[in-house]
This record gives sequence, structure tokens and C-alpha cells, in this order.
Amino acid sequence: MFAKCVAPLLILLSLAASVQSADTTRAFHWSEGFEKGDDPVRFWTSYEKKYTVRFKGVTDELARSGKKAFKLDVTFDEPSRFLWQIPLAHKAPAAGDLKFSGYLLLGEETTARATLGVSFALPPTRHGGCTAWGAQVSTTDGQWKHYTDLLAPRGLEKANLIVGRDNWGLAGENVGPVVERVIIDIRAEAGQRVVLYVDDLELKGNVPSDEDYGKETDRRWAAYRTRLDEKVSHWQSALRQGKQELSTLQNLPPLAEQTRTKLLARTAELETLVAKTNKQGEIRRQDQQQIDSFLEHLAGSAVNIRAIQAAEKEGRQAVLYVTPPISTKRILPHEVCVLGTPADQLTVTAARGEYEPASFVVSALEDIDELSVTVSDLRGDQGAIPGTRVDVRSVKCWYQAGTAWVGVRQDKSHRILTPELLLHDDKLIKVDDEKQENYVKLAFPDGERYEWISDPTEVAGARSLPVEKFPVRDSPVLLPLDIPAETSKQFWLTVHVPEDAAGGTYRGTVTLSTPEESVHTLPLVVDVLPFDLLPPCYTSSMDYHGRLDPSGKGTIGSWLKSREQFRAELANMVAHGLTNCQHYSIPKEMLGEVLEIRRDVGMDNRTLYLKSTIPIGNPTDPESLAAIEHNVRDILEFTKPYGTETVYFYGMDERRGEELASQRAAWTAVRAAGGKIFVAGWGDNLEMMADIQDMHVRAGWPNRDEVARWHALGHKIFCYNNPQTGVENPLVYRRNFGLLLWKFDYDGAATNAYQHTFGATWNDFDHPIFRAHTIAYPTVDGVIDTIAWEGYREAVDDVRYVTTLAAAVETARNSTDARLRTQAAAAADILGDLKTGETIENDNPALVRQSIIDHLLQLQPAAAP
Repeated sequence: MFAKCVAPLLILLSLAASVQSADTTRAFHWSEGFEKGDDPVRFWTSYEKKYTVRFKGVTDELARSGKKAFKLDVTFDEPSRFLWQIPLAHKAPAAGDLKFSGYLLLGEETTARATLGVSFALPPTRHGGCTAWGAQVSTTDGQWKHYTDLLAPRGLEKANLIVGRDNWGLAGENVGPVVERVIIDIRAEAGQRVVLYVDDLELKGNVPSDEDYGKETDRRWAAYRTRLDEKVSHWQSALRQGKQELSTLQNLPPLAEQTRTKLLARTAELETLVAKTNKQGEIRRQDQQQIDSFLEHLAGSAVNIRAIQAAEKEGRQAVLYVTPPISTKRILPHEVCVLGTPADQLTVTAARGEYEPASFVVSALEDIDELSVTVSDLRGDQGAIPGTRVDVRSVKCWYQAGTAWVGVRQDKSHRILTPELLLHDDKLIKVDDEKQENYVKLAFPDGERYEWISDPTEVAGARSLPVEKFPVRDSPVLLPLDIPAETSKQFWLTVHVPEDAAGGTYRGTVTLSTPEESVHTLPLVVDVLPFDLLPPCYTSSMDYHGRLDPSGKGTIGSWLKSREQFRAELANMVAHGLTNCQHYSIPKEMLGEVLEIRRDVGMDNRTLYLKSTIPIGNPTDPESLAAIEHNVRDILEFTKPYGTETVYFYGMDERRGEELASQRAAWTAVRAAGGKIFVAGWGDNLEMMADIQDMHVRAGWPNRDEVARWHALGHKIFCYNNPQTGVENPLVYRRNFGLLLWKFDYDGAATNAYQHTFGATWNDFDHPIFRAHTIAYPTVDGVIDTIAWEGYREAVDDVRYVTTLAAAVETARNSTDARLRTQAAAAADILGDLKTGETIENDNPALVRQSIIDHLLQLQPAAAP
């Protein structure tokens, strides 16, 4: 369970009420002007630590005040982020009116980027994090650049981001942020140089006494500790029960006994992990996910071992399991007993026009060669659904970098076998388990060959590959594949219900066979609901970096696309529930063709989100502002014939403080011309720019107070980076970009990105900082879906279901049918509970979906016809 994030102002008021009486606050003042000549700056950290110092120390070359300043002159040998620090002898509570102030000047030799900031510790956890003021800059135009800001809201913002990301059940309101160091934050590519001067650093303000701040931190932590104790107790009980059930299984044949022994060993490992977690006093999210997913597996393991036992005795080739497609449990090849239930039948419930997934696993007891999977037509009393409307793919596990399944940061310390790709050609990716390497099959004119895609050699920035040098292409249909003995293979079915299908039950068969014999048949039942789904009540969108390649060739990367690639990717977005996307760097001369493609594939052209189509920036001179107004009017007129009514233009990305405020004149010019402003950012945007910012793209866990404040101004708020794409776990996207946003009244989703290449898209190991932010992998003629992308589609459909239920409730309330009015009241109660409770954060969204469906069926004919 996530604790709800609360607004910085509310936390500050709470703290003020509890600790800021006249006799408990104290004046805090720390400053560094470098006038004594001592050098307090120390190198702190970077991803690579490869740099050459030309000069570091106090200099009298120039100063902002006095006679001296700190100077750093460094050349960087590898691309990375580099941090230098001044540790504080006494940490300062990030509370009260404590403010940071500091000055930075960059020499004209500078080609890297730098800024100032502070680092917070987040007691009582072991976490910490940095915050910097504004984006790193490569020039200060020969002037001292002033950085200043209050530290209490910054500390809470950083705490919400870090502990909410890294810990289960923890939020910023549960910790007590303190300032522990001032930092110089530098981003550089190989060969770049920074020459910088720093002067007049200061932390000043009234803060709580150490004793009272400690008490306040303890009070905040107590609520979390209660949740932790309850969670640990549940884990311990479930592990004991699972172990007892496994211990009752006796006289098993070899493979069943081997499976039982492995599960008992894994249970013992997790008992140790739970004890360790309890002792350390906080639950790491990666530990929580592996424990919860194993317990879900353990709960059905006795039944599944008995199924293995029966299959061994009967001499069958395999055991089949029906398994939830959207789950936190990774189904891996070397597990014979997997999450799921012994296969009886596959059942799918969906509305007309909906795409809905199902999944099953084949656990081979002996080698199965050239296995084919086919689906018959599905027939019911009201007609038939062609078998061609059921797409079958294999779930491919491959090795990804060490944050796989839980994060997008680079970690080359270890590699994790991760289910991610949905392939028609399972042999497109070849995996070497011994070396933990991946290879991709490329289709060159002179024949196919595999290329290594696990190269850890770092590359700067993005690496787009010409299609002729990286011709990756999947099959249009599922090809036969091999399953070695004592391994498992997961299959993914997506049923696309025809838009004109009549409500009712349709039955067909999934047949598994080799050229020699039938392996298994699995009944497939599709229940088509007797109502249509409304569009989602929010805007489901995503950053899209793709743009048409003027040469027409395209690349394998996130940017230049052939027309075939561009059209296929937009169509793929629409099929996964996106009603819009946010375009990067589309020049006006190609905008018309882009709008035509959008219209053809079914994307909504009425509202357009444009990034960098026209320059906006932060000019203040009349000539530049007039040019902005002219360019905005030009785009508005140009797009009208394509059905466009509203165009949002993007400000400067993720700016803070003075840099954010410096855009006011430019944004005013955009709005004066009839355009609207949107931009990604932080709490600063609400405090400084909300009056003229039409839509805010806000990072992190939803915040109800911020939503209310944006809405009070008549403006919108979208969510991103909760998380960015690239996390393979499909349940994360289903929960965080679906009902969670509906619960907190967000107007849309806009995370980064459909594809955002760091290094080479198909190589997870070649960038120093990030893994690719990719949710659908590019090919020469389209995309390869991922299980995370399927989770995102389910998120949109969850919102469509709740939108449809809300509309049905309103219709039924005015019905003359007393039964419908009674059902409407019950459904309204359910919607209210979902809005105010913690069900969405805690429960499987599939259970919430089923509850909504049950109420919609009770509200017939008030549901959408």
C-alpha cells in the first residue's frame, strides 16, 4: 500500500503547529564565501568517475563578493553525471523557512552543463537524494547566476519521489528530510569541459530544534511502522502455511519431488528475507514485489505439484497452466511449477471492440519440438467470432540490466532474466543463459544472422541504427517453437472482439500440436458483454519522439521513421487505448502528413500537443515575442482543415525557479495568439506559473491537493514518470496509469515515452545512466509489443469501464424503474469507495474491473447501448 502523498503546504503547516513555538525554533545560518582560502569542496560521486582535473580550489581570479571564489576546471573522459559536494558539519532540518542561496558563473570554455543544488538525507530511512535548481546550463552569459529556493517543499518533493519509488507503503510524509550537503551538479559527454566559479553559498532561516524535529520525524514514522508490522506478520503467516502444505506432499515422482524441494528452499530464503526486512525497519519495493509474487505462486503450488505428479504418472508431455496475464510474478523458463492453475479452460470477458488478454503456460516434462498453437473460430447462439481475431504470441524472456522489472536506471552489476517481449517468431531473440547474453535475428538480403545485443560498451546519447544495418522484423503470425524438457513457455492471447458482435458466450478451441502428434487442447470461452464501452474520461496519451524521415528510409530508434513505421506505430498506439500522443520536433512542412496519418489510424486530431515545432524558449524582446505570436497563429490556421481545434505548445522542459519564471513573456505571447501552454515540471509550476500554464505534466505519485488547485484555475494536470516506460512489470502500468489517475481526478496520462532511445534501443546495457524508456520495440515495418504495453492498454480499459459505469449510474438515477434506481445507488457507493479508499492501490485491478462489470450488468439497460 502506498500512503497518499500530501501537499507540501499541508506538511509544513502540520510541522509548524507541532514544533514551531517561539521557544523551540532556532535560527540556522551556514555560509561559504571562500574568503579564508580553504577548499571545502570534495568530489562526491558519478556513474563512471573518469575525469581529469585541470584546476580545483579557491582562486582570486574573480569573485561575486569579497576577493575569492571557488573554481573548478575539469575535462571529462566518459559521459556521465558528476557531483562535487560541500558537506555540512551540522545537518539542517528541511523545514520552517530555511532557504538556499548561491551563485554560479561558467567560463566561456565550458561545453558541459552545470548547476547548483543540495542533497537531502531522509531519516529514519537510509535513503537520500539530490535536488538541483533548474536544468544544467552550459553558459551563464558571463554573469553570476543566482540560485535560491525554500528547502522544505524541495525536501518533501524529493522524499515523495525517492521513498515512494524505492519502498513499499512509504511516502514523503513519513520521513524527516534534512539538508546534508551543498552540491555542484555537472552533466558531461566524453571530451567536454567545464570551467565554473561558485561563490556566496548560504543556508539561512528559522527551523525546528533538533529535539523537536526528531520527535516529529518519529511521529511521522510511527504510522509507517504499523503498516510494516502488519505486512511482515501477513508474510510470515503465509510462508508458514505454504511450507506446511508442501510438507504434506509425500511419495512424489522425481520431477514433482524436485519441484517441491525447490519451493521449500525458496520459502526458507524468503523467510530469511522477511526477517531481515523486519529488522531493517523498511520494506524495499523490489523485496516486496518478489515476496508478494512468490506468495501468490506458493498459494497454488500444492495443487500444481499434484498436477505434475499426475502428468508424470500418465506419461503426458506437458502440464498446462492458466495464468493471469497482468501480474507482478515473472514467469521464467526454468520453473516447471508456475503461477497459475492447471488448465481447464481459458475465459475472456470483454465488450464489443475491446482487446482483452489471456495467458497460459506450457511446462514441458520432455522435449517438445516444433510446437504449433492454433485457434479455431468461436461460435455461440448469436453468431461467430473468427479465430483470426485471436492473436497468439510467445512471451520472450531475455536478460536485462540490474533494475529490470522495478526501475529504469542503469545497473550493470548483474543481469536479470526478464519476461518482456511478445513475439510471433520466438527465435527472433536467442538467449545464452550461461553467459547471460542476448542475440537478435536480423534479416539481411543475403540471409539471416544473429547479432549480439548485450554489449556493455557505453555510447553517448542515443544511437539510432539505419534499417539496412539492423533489419529486425517479426513474423506476422506465430511460428512453431521448441520447449526443452523441464522448462516452461508462456503464451499470450489477445482477443479482439468484433465491433458488431452480439452479446453472449462464444466457444472455441486452442490446439497445441507438433508435426507428429497432438499435445493438448484447451477450450477458449469468450463472454461478450451486452453493452459498449465509452471513451475514457481522461486523455490517454504518451510522449512520442518519432518523426517522418525526410529520406523515407527510417531507423531503428526512437526518432526518424519511415512512413510505414510511423503509420504502424500510431496505429499500435490507438489499438492500445491512446487517444492522443505528444509529438516531438515535427516541422511544419511535415505536420500536414502527420495529421493525415493520425486521422487515418483513428487518433483524435481535435487537440494537438506539439513540442519544438516552433521555437518558444524564454525571450523577452518585442521582436522575438511578436515572432512567437506569428508562428502560433500560423500553426493554428494550418491545422484547422485537419479538424484541429486546440493546440498546446511546449515550454522549456522541467525548469525551476528563475528559469521557469523567465518564460512568462513567451507563454503570454503563445496564449495571446490563441495557443495553449503545457510543460512538464514540479511544484514550482503551481506556485509560479499556474495562472498562465494551461496544462501541467506532473511527475510522480498523484497529489490530490495539486489537482484541485490546477482545476480551480480552470487548467489541466497530466501524469508522467510514475514510472517512465521501461519497467517490464505490466501491473505497474495498469494500476498507475489507469484507475489511480481516475481516483485522483487527473485529466490525462503522458509518460515518457512510447520509445526513448538511450544508447541503442535493443541493447539494455550500453548507456551509462538509463535503460531504454521503451514500451514497444521498433522494427523495420512496425513494432513488437511488450507485456508492459499490454498492462497499459488494460489501464485505459479500466478507465473506460469506470467511465461507462458512472454514466450508467447517472442515467439510472432518473429512471422510472425503481430497481434501476436502487442498483444505481449501490453502484454509486462502489464508485465512492474507489475514489476515497485504498482499494485501487492494494487490490488486483482485475478484481476491481469485475466488480464494475457486475454493476454494469445490473444496470442494464442504463449502460451504454
